[in-house]
Amino acid sequence: MDIPPEQIVRTVVELIVYIHRERLDKRNYESYHQQLYDRCPDFATRFPSLFRLVIDDPEHFPLDRLKQMLTQRESVRTGAMTPEAASIKVGQEYFDEFIAGSCPRTTDNDP
Repeated sequence: MDIPPEQIVRTVVELIVYIHRERLDKRNYESYHQQLYDRCPDFATRFPSLFRLVIDDPEHFPLDRLKQMLTQRESVRTGAMTPEAASIKVGQEYFDEFIAGSCPRTTDNDP
């Protein structure tokens, strides 16, 4: 069963709020990880990389990027976009955000 994008975002937000509200201590990472895993085991099992990204740095987790990626995922799932087109779109957005303004042009024909 596929988890709707809204549920993924909701779970991420709930984890972040819980970490802040409970003032969880990361110094004992094993205990910290287990406590959060116990809070949402299905999410942690289905999305282990995302789970770890959230709990490792909840203060700086890029929620907007997650929403962007989930939008592209949904477009691919519904057939509105191919995986290749989604990848190109996200790659172009990241290029524009992180690289385009910082790279010198090499020819007059570069965009």
